Amino acid sequence: MFRALEQSDLPVVLGCVSVVAVTFVAINMLVDLAYGWLDPRVKLSSAN
Repeated sequence: MFRALEQSDLPVVLGCVSVVAVTFVAINMLVDLAYGWLDPRVKLSSAN
């Protein structure tokens, strides 16, 4: 990725950034789901 940045290879940079972003979102979602599963005091609430 760093070599792609140096060479201004934008499709490779975009692909790497997208993979990192999707991985970050997926890990956060898994942590949130696991937290709700492991701690029964955590309840889903509506915004109303």
